[in-house]
Amino acid sequence: MSNTAFQLVESKTVPLTREFLDQFVGFTPSPVERERDDKRVKHLRSKYDAGLWTPCSWVTAKVRDMNDIEYRANGFHSSTMLSALDGLLADGLMVHWDRFQVQTLDDLALLFRQYDDRKSARSPADVAGAYQGLEEDLRATPRVPAKLAIESVNWWRAHVERSPTAKGDDRYTLFHERALHPFIAWVSADIFSGKVPELAKEPVVASMFVTFEANEIECRSFWHKVSQGGDEYQEGSPDRVLSDWLRGVYQRENAELAKVGPGQLYQGCIYAWNAHRRGEPSIKSIRHDARRGWLKAIA
Repeated sequence: MSNTAFQLVESKTVPLTREFLDQFVGFTPSPVERERDDKRVKHLRSKYDAGLWTPCSWVTAKVRDMNDIEYRANGFHSSTMLSALDGLLADGLMVHWDRFQVQTLDDLALLFRQYDDRKSARSPADVAGAYQGLEEDLRATPRVPAKLAIESVNWWRAHVERSPTAKGDDRYTLFHERALHPFIAWVSADIFSGKVPELAKEPVVASMFVTFEANEIECRSFWHKVSQGGDEYQEGSPDRVLSDWLRGVYQRENAELAKVGPGQLYQGCIYAWNAHRRGEPSIKSIRHDARRGWLKAIA
């Protein structure tokens, strides 16, 4: 298959031997190659050490009328990391090696853009969807709120419960905790069935999780009212005051609300819930100071 900008000359999968690694590292760096990023090299080493290494996609290219020089066009960071392993290079490693002919240096830049392009990168949403898809009872659950539910539980464990938590994309392995599935399904189908951006914050959804654990039946009723704007017949009801407050925080209605942080959001939600569970018919405002410790959700 030919292309006006670049033409594939050869494509093969080869064993990653020390000899081939040295050969690839020895190719002339192309002028379009990325600058060395030590954090990226460290990240690749961590994947290698964790047994998560997959065959690399390495690319070289010759530019017409440029002295037959074969440039390294993709694979700088992975080959740099592997070269530093010295005697630790594992057996059985493979590399996909594509060799191209390009017309100009601009075409070389265009070829470089075809590998690891931003649109093709695995996003957190893609990773979350992969783990969610492994759980049969959650496959039909809307992915965006399901992802938020998992992130919110992880936020609560890290900041309120102060327990060890997963980092980065590893957070989404929480989809495997079947005890979380009823909460994920409920919050995705009921609370986020409409547009409620003021509720789509990790601390807010974390408070939903805590109240769901405390009293599922009352939680479903309370948060449904909050998502609908609160009790229209009871001006000071906790659910209505909370709904108005969350909307004000989201819209940054004034300087004070603009300063409300994640911990204060969580604390304010639990304060309103507790007022509701105590049977208080009305409250004047949302208390959200968390400096004296986190409020416990009343069952």
